[in-house]
Amino acid sequence: MSSDRWTSDLLLTEQGSTYYAKQIREIFRAYHLDFRVLADEVYGHLLQDPIEGDGPLAARLHAWRISRPLREMAKHAQAIMDGAKALEVAYRRGRIELPRARADKAAQKELHKASKHLTAAPSGVVNQVAQAVASDASGLVPAQPQPQQQTPQPSQPVMPLSTLFKAAE
Repeated sequence: MSSDRWTSDLLLTEQGSTYYAKQIREIFRAYHLDFRVLADEVYGHLLQDPIEGDGPLAARLHAWRISRPLREMAKHAQAIMDGAKALEVAYRRGRIELPRARADKAAQKELHKASKHLTAAPSGVVNQVAQAVASDASGLVPAQPQPQQQTPQPSQPVMPLSTLFKAAE
C-alpha cells in the first residue's frame, strides 16, 4: 500500500475529515473552473465558425450540443465539492456534536431525577423542608402592582375631518 493514500483511520478524526474535505474541494474547484471555461470557449468558437450550411439557430444548437458534455462535467465536479462539504458536516454532527448532545441530555435527566427525588420524598425531612421553604418564599415576595397603561394625551386638540374641508374652501 502507498503511504500517500487516504485511509479511514486518517479520515475519522476531526482534523483529518476537515483537511480531506478541503483538499477535495480545492482539487475539484480547479476542475470545475477548467470545464466551465473550456465549455464557454468551445461554444464561442463553434458560434463564430459554424458548420457549413447551418443557420444561426442551428449553429447555436450544434454549439450547445457539443459543449454540453463539458458543462455536465463541471456540474459533476461541483457535486463532488458539495459532497466533500457534506462529508465534513456529517462527521462533525455524528462524531462531535451527537456525543455532546447525548451527554448534555443525560446530565439534564440526572438533574431532573435528583430534583424530582427531593420533592417527592414521602413525608421525609427533605420534603417537609422543601414545602416550608416554598410556603415561606411565597410570603416573602410582595405582590408587585401591575403598571397601568397610560394613553398619551395629544398636544393639540383633535379636529373633526369636516373642519379641514371648510378651511380649504
